Amino acid sequence: MGKIVLIAILLYRSFRPKINMETLAIRNKYKLKELELNALLEITQSINNNLPEVSLYKIYDFTLRGNLGLKKMALFVYGDEWECKVNFGSSLNCFDQHIEDEILQHKSFSELTEKDSAFAEFDFLIPIYHKASLLALVFVGGSQGGEDPDVKKSGVRFIQALSNIIIVAIENKKLARQQLEQEALRKELEIASDVQQFLFPDKLPYGPGLKIEASYLPHDRVGGDYYDYFPINENQFLVCIADVSGNGIPAALMMSYLIIN
Repeated sequence: MGKIVLIAILLYRSFRPKINMETLAIRNKYKLKELELNALLEITQSINNNLPEVSLYKIYDFTLRGNLGLKKMALFVYGDEWECKVNFGSSLNCFDQHIEDEILQHKSFSELTEKDSAFAEFDFLIPIYHKASLLALVFVGGSQGGEDPDVKKSGVRFIQALSNIIIVAIENKKLARQQLEQEALRKELEIASDVQQFLFPDKLPYGPGLKIEASYLPHDRVGGDYYDYFPINENQFLVCIADVSGNGIPAALMMSYLIIN
């Protein structure tokens, strides 16, 4: 009887660690998915609250570093040039780092190697595209999942999805801001055009001895052209026709200054 009990205890002890490891792995995966969902909700709420770009980058930084436990990361965004917006955990100061042409050859999710120069300390590179335009580059290192390649790749894919959401949202904010600026400029040009019309004579002589007609069609809403009529006496008059080199607002401002002075 004693031998049977001993064998049962040994069998129990041999199977228990395996069951615990499997349970722990499942719990870790569930916890990771829960963290990812919370991160997605937080980013979505921030976008819906129309927070400024700087705040969105800070939330993105905190989400990846705090909520998802990412150890090393750098985000480069393309505007007029490539600029690092978020960087933590790396020995490389990415805020001063230039993006080499070799890096831009990566068209999809890639594992980084020594040939990737300064960025070789990162594990993965995630290009963020919108349609055919490359908007951002995400360098990732020390992602969750340990040695489990499936969990690690799943985590990186989530970072890709999260990055895509926030980068496209920021790009949309830029486009909206540009549209507002263009609309403001259009209204300013309308006002400038109306003001410029007051500088031209409201009527020209049109009689038996003298007939003058004029038409003004600027290249833009405003321009550097000008004409006027000045009577000297009953038999003499002066016609002025001027054209500032160039077109648009600079030419219009120069012409207005000359007329006023």
